[in-house]
Amino acid sequence: MSLALVHIAKGVVIWTLVPSNIAGRTKKSVTSTVLFVAYCAGNSIGAQVFRAQDAPLYIPAIVVCSTMYGLEIVIMICWRAYYMWENKRRDKAVEAMGLTKQEAEHQGRLNAEMDMTDYENIHFRYSM
Repeated sequence: MSLALVHIAKGVVIWTLVPSNIAGRTKKSVTSTVLFVAYCAGNSIGAQVFRAQDAPLYIPAIVVCSTMYGLEIVIMICWRAYYMWENKRRDKAVEAMGLTKQEAEHQGRLNAEMDMTDYENIHFRYSM
């Protein structure tokens, strides 16, 4: 039961955070496609670790699944730390430009209309 809740919770986080933290139409489309293909491949491969000879406890499969969930948690923590660091770096850069928060947000919207990616747009902020 608890593994199912973890699986549902991480799915919601991944499927909502990725699109909201990517700018640029093409980059967002490509990233969403790659994410979907990787998700499908992972689910297909993951089912293969449940072998009949390991029944009824499936200890090797439980170890693999637990390890992957642990790795996913570490990656999510690192991802969040990177976004926090990048937002602070961008805040300092915009502050050095002498722009107010409202001017920076306005410029960010203008840059988004020019289809700038999140790397190109210094005014883009990652959500967490």
